[in-house]
Amino acid sequence: MNVDAAAWVQRLARVSRQRWLLASAAVATAVGASVVTGITGGGLPPLVLLIVTALAAVSAVRPDTHASSVVVGVIVWQWLVVADDPTGPAVVVVTLGLFMFHTLIALLAPAPVTATFGSAVSTRWLLRFAAVAAATVAMWMLVVLMDARRADGNAALTVAGFSVALGLVVSLVLQLSARRSQRTGDPADQV
Repeated sequence: MNVDAAAWVQRLARVSRQRWLLASAAVATAVGASVVTGITGGGLPPLVLLIVTALAAVSAVRPDTHASSVVVGVIVWQWLVVADDPTGPAVVVVTLGLFMFHTLIALLAPAPVTATFGSAVSTRWLLRFAAVAAATVAMWMLVVLMDARRADGNAALTVAGFSVALGLVVSLVLQLSARRSQRTGDPADQV
């Protein structure tokens, strides 16, 4: 395999500053989720951290591959092995870290490396992230409430809570979309 160093450096120079920032944030969120998982479990094996970091970097460089799925799988496996408290606040931090990692990789995947995202796209992605994050926190609070009351697991209540949280998220997204399309009059602004 012959690597043309000049062409490689030239390709790196074309990468937008925004893409570097988003890719760095994606790697940082995956590594952060792994570190929080390790701290929650009482220790962070360096090999797991190395694997997560390397795979997250590969995911950021090549977001159109399945490497990001492997990153999520490794961190979930790490959580299942080391974490004893499924209702502690660390689960929310890890979950939101994984979700942010996934969101950033999904944002980067279809865009060329030279692309920069406008404020409308960034705002839309941030609003979606915020809606899902709010639903995640709401579900966690429901689980904590059930655990504090020492209530047995209730599938119907869990489904009802998830349905209410999902309904609130969908309603919020539709409301924001309607407001945006009224402001701009552009049907492309529809979510």
